[in-house]
Amino acid sequence: MEKTKTSSGLLKILFWIAIASIVVGLALPVVFNGVPIAELLIAILALAVAITIPILLWLRRPIYTAVWIAAYVIVYGVLSWCGVYLEGNFGGSDNRRVWYPAYCGETYWSRGGRQKCSLRPSAWFFLPVVILDRAVIHRTHFDSY
Repeated sequence: MEKTKTSSGLLKILFWIAIASIVVGLALPVVFNGVPIAELLIAILALAVAITIPILLWLRRPIYTAVWIAAYVIVYGVLSWCGVYLEGNFGGSDNRRVWYPAYCGETYWSRGGRQKCSLRPSAWFFLPVVILDRAVIHRTHFDSY
């Protein structure tokens, strides 16, 4: 009984965060560092979902968590298999080639005229494995071009 109460409480919190982010994003088309607030809120929501789902599944049955994590890693593996290094300038002579899984990264031009790269809002769902992937397999390349 306690597990069901906790999981339903977490689901309610996640639901209201989603509703609030949609309302704020639609009502206030505000920009933060060149990124619309709606995109920022979607990115944060995607990261929260990626972390919350395994926890909620663990409260139901641990086998569901194992299946979820396996599916999550397999989908990320396919995206990573098709990924690319994107080039960007992060200030001065700080030129980098940063790994992004397929459909997860984008390049843009900053106000200072430098090409930069970042995660797309929907790709924040995979942020935990992107960080692990960059630390272990696809390291960032620092070079001068």
